[in-house]
Amino acid sequence: MFGHDEVDNFIVEQESPIGDLAFKMAADYLKGTLSKIISETELSNIYGVNRFAIQQALMSMEAEGWVLKLMGYGWEFNEFLTSRETYDQCYRYRILVEPAALREPNYKIDRRLFRQLRKLQSDTLEMDDQDISERHMFLAGTFFHESIVACSRNVFLLEGLQRANRLRKLMEYNVFSKRESPKPESREHLIILDLLERGDNDKAADFLSKHLERARQEKMKIASEIFDT
Repeated sequence: MFGHDEVDNFIVEQESPIGDLAFKMAADYLKGTLSKIISETELSNIYGVNRFAIQQALMSMEAEGWVLKLMGYGWEFNEFLTSRETYDQCYRYRILVEPAALREPNYKIDRRLFRQLRKLQSDTLEMDDQDISERHMFLAGTFFHESIVACSRNVFLLEGLQRANRLRKLMEYNVFSKRESPKPESREHLIILDLLERGDNDKAADFLSKHLERARQEKMKIASEIFDT
């Protein structure tokens, strides 16, 4: 079995790097403790780090689509980060796109990749709930979903999903900490792998739609509580 760090290191190769400072800044904005438009000097004073560290964090956030550098002054946070509606739209977009990818005519599974996906999901099920970090679960989930969509060989479907995942990352981290358990998600991922490996792509697509809808309903309830606080 992978150790926790080994699993995270394996998955993170698939993701763009976001450091602790960037997540802290974005999470503070989500909580309402940072202004929508803010300068590097203000951020440097708030977090007690030099301007270079702030600039590096902001550039990584810009690459994710979380912030936009303004002409002449400061940075602006993306409204997506604090919108219940756009978070819901992201899930409804995924319900449209991901099952369609499984029905693409050129869909072909990668057995080596599927073995890796299966091991990651199985190892997650063997962890204690309290040991499963937000980072681990988000990366394991996005790696799974992007991988099965990538097997469609449709670059437009994959690129669209990757962009949606970058934008929802911060909300997912905040929602995860309030979930009862992430393990039903991993169990359902394994069922999808079973169906795809048997060549039952239509059944896999139907099950994936239900999987995403279940996750949408669960997470929107949590997200609504976050936005209402």
